[in-house]
Amino acid sequence: MSILRRRKEKVFSGSDSWCDPMKDPPSTVDIDPDMVAGFQKRSKILELACAHGRTAFYLEEQGHEVTGIDIDPESISEAKRIGKERGSTVKFMEADGRYLPFDDRLFDICVMNAFLTMLTDTDSRIRAITEAFRVTREGGCIYVADFLQTWDSPTYRERYETFEKITGEKGTFIVTDDGSMDGEGLYRAHHYTEEEITELLISRYEIIREELCEFTTYHGNRVNGIKLLACKKRN
Repeated sequence: MSILRRRKEKVFSGSDSWCDPMKDPPSTVDIDPDMVAGFQKRSKILELACAHGRTAFYLEEQGHEVTGIDIDPESISEAKRIGKERGSTVKFMEADGRYLPFDDRLFDICVMNAFLTMLTDTDSRIRAITEAFRVTREGGCIYVADFLQTWDSPTYRERYETFEKITGEKGTFIVTDDGSMDGEGLYRAHHYTEEEITELLISRYEIIREELCEFTTYHGNRVNGIKLLACKKRN
């Protein structure tokens, strides 16, 4: 059966620009400890798409007050379970990163660690950045780490070219259960260009540190990546 007929309709239709709920995509990006070392001590940090809390717990260990949100209720339940076992004070709650249930200027830092890759339409990306800006105090920061397009990889070149016909966007593709073009569709993902990432930020933030790197994906592939630390522009 062809890949076009085997996918579950929701993954193909893109009716939900968030990750498909059939399976929660795991985090494969570790937060940069050197950038974290530059965070002001005892910062109030919001992590978006916290999954089971790996990054949130790390930030807590560095002395920060952390809140983690995720749209997936099972991930939040597991994060809470792990947090209880650890004696953690991290607050976990189910929430949509595009519609944050927090007051303005509540946090010092927002962390988006492999979060933007799950937003596969322009409106959702802008809304998420706008919301992060809203809940961050004046002079606060945003940390972004995510996947960049990797056209020199035959694997990703095939995915980008094949799935653009389905998704309608260069760099947006369907992650499958076995990493093949014929596997079962799990969720949509987007790999950015460096310009896409920076353009999302520069109207609201001043980029103070940027590093190009490589990450390992869900299926163990090497892919280009970017890590950014940016400060909120003052009005």
